[in-house]
Amino acid sequence: MINFKKLDSVKDVLLLRKQYYNSLLKPMEDYHDIVHIITASYFGIYLNDSLIGYYSISNNNNLLSQFYIIDEFRNLDEKIFSMIIEEESIEGAIVCSIEPIFLSLTMGIAKEISIDSYLFYDFNLNSFMKKYDSLNFILARGDQIEKIKEFYMKNLEDKDESIDSYLLGLVANDELFVLCDGNEILGVGEYRKSNIFPGTVNLGIVVNKSYRNRGYGSYIMYKLLEKSLTRGHRAICSCDFDNIASNKALVKAGLISRHKVLKVIF
Repeated sequence: MINFKKLDSVKDVLLLRKQYYNSLLKPMEDYHDIVHIITASYFGIYLNDSLIGYYSISNNNNLLSQFYIIDEFRNLDEKIFSMIIEEESIEGAIVCSIEPIFLSLTMGIAKEISIDSYLFYDFNLNSFMKKYDSLNFILARGDQIEKIKEFYMKNLEDKDESIDSYLLGLVANDELFVLCDGNEILGVGEYRKSNIFPGTVNLGIVVNKSYRNRGYGSYIMYKLLEKSLTRGHRAICSCDFDNIASNKALVKAGLISRHKVLKVIF
């Protein structure tokens, strides 16, 4: 008998989640993980009272955000997937192209597919970016926290109440870089080490609104990618589908998007 049970937290399926992540084509990007997966509601999949898998439903939009069954019961994938869609009245899923089994199951019943965001794993560094080497691209220091916080608050569209602890964590772990022209901050680059995928870093950029469309964002990303090569890290970054300026900046730095995050409507 197959049944589903809501779990208290993701901690109840940590071993299964590790197996799931090991089955992916590429490491999961941390922003997608935070927005759609870590904060989701988790459910265990049971066969005769034995836990054989799990799924999660995003609390942001009631979309299925993960689905996993252990290899031994993979022959039940389609049956269980259909049961979940029916019992939970699921209208769709948010799925990455790096999730082959989950993606295949969603494609089988998809009525509408749209790109949610671009994922970048591959790159060929654009040497043209070296023209900005006269600027200072330095590791952020603790005594710069207040100035950097002010920069974030002025230049981010979405303000985060936890910005203080977020920046303190980045600086403490040597994961934040600043591009300066004199005392002026032109932009910042985040080099976030993954807690789930060893040897993987998630890259991000924020550019001063007064200096956008001048190539500084591309240069910051170029420098971050350069560091990932030097340190032997796998780099990941992403941008929303409708963020045309960000996409152009990443491509200009040499990044190539061969994977996508898709929104699938059933």
